[in-house]
Amino acid sequence: KSFVKNPGWTKGDLAASFQRRAFDMLIKKVKKAVEHFGIPRVVVGGGVSANLYLRQRFAQDLKNCLVYFPDVRYATDNAAMIAGFAYHEYLQSGASGLDSGVSARVKGFKISLVE
Repeated sequence: KSFVKNPGWTKGDLAASFQRRAFDMLIKKVKKAVEHFGIPRVVVGGGVSANLYLRQRFAQDLKNCLVYFPDVRYATDNAAMIAGFAYHEYLQSGASGLDSGVSARVKGFKISLVE
């Protein structure tokens, strides 16, 4: 598809269009996974889970499974969770060098919730 420039569009229009398209793709993939694997429940987390439009879309488009969202006050940005993890990693292993690698998965790290 090509982009059609419209002088009447605002930055808000562009942002809303991007949000809609991003959520369209997310919902499509989640719906496909739910149907393919027979998933009975979906949990949505992170900062984006506070988005009311996303909540409406999940309720509207995923009728064959239960969808759980945290209370909006608990829908925090993932950066806060990463910072919390990094703090505990630092306490357990010390500082890492600037040449350390990057990975989306962490193996063998456990945080005790009981002190």
